[in-house]
Amino acid sequence: MKQLSLLAGILLIITACSTTTVLETPGVGDFDMDSDDPLTEVASSAGFQTLEEENYYLYSGVDEEHLYVIAEIRSRAFQQRIEDYGLRLSVESSSSWLGLTYPMGMLEALVDFQDAAVSYLLDPAWQQMPQNESIVEQAEEDIEHLALLSQNPDESPARITLTELRAQNLEVRYQYEGGFYTIAYRIPLESGRSQQFSPDAHAGEALSVELTVAPPSAEDITGEELSGAAASDFGGNMAGGRRQQEPQQDQQEETLADRVDRILGRSYSNNFIIQLPE
Repeated sequence: MKQLSLLAGILLIITACSTTTVLETPGVGDFDMDSDDPLTEVASSAGFQTLEEENYYLYSGVDEEHLYVIAEIRSRAFQQRIEDYGLRLSVESSSSWLGLTYPMGMLEALVDFQDAAVSYLLDPAWQQMPQNESIVEQAEEDIEHLALLSQNPDESPARITLTELRAQNLEVRYQYEGGFYTIAYRIPLESGRSQQFSPDAHAGEALSVELTVAPPSAEDITGEELSGAAASDFGGNMAGGRRQQEPQQDQQEETLADRVDRILGRSYSNNFIIQLPE
């Protein structure tokens, strides 16, 4: 994965936010998820609805069988957060909930390698060290070919291959151009034997859709408890706190979990209502 250079001086903290924006998502023509053309151009030609948010543009559309959601990232700071923590799309109908994280983020990809996630966060040079090359290569491959899936908001998501998703008529894809992701999701509207991963929505229904970037807990990453010596209310910054650390007066009192918690920062989420056509 390419690493983005950070904009000097950016100290924007991502705070959880919520909207009630209603998208009258139109029925659309043919949309080719595998097109070599920019997905946003294909979506515009197909008649997708567009919503311009601060950090990304959101495109949505439906055909007879699928809901399409595309996020065109337009903020370098937000892009860095996605590269680190992943981007989750959740869709909730009156009867079901589906959560899908793709790409899943570098921290998730590093959890199988002892201490790698902590080193990645605390040491800006870790990723470029020759002895870590094989770990980074495996993590980048996993990010490209794996997603996180959950069908219950109260349960931890499980890893799943993109091949397994396609077998259930669900597809995700990202394009990477000019330092930014364009991330596309094609989700079956109704569940069935060959499409078990679905919000099971129906024509005319209003779907609650949420985009989330959520760092894992410092305690999960480090295996330690927070001491409270270093307050994390101010969190990491939107541009990636691990690259802009400042000395702390009470450094000797901090645990490793405290240090990681300060870098991780806050979660971001944004809610929309997608109104399906009759």
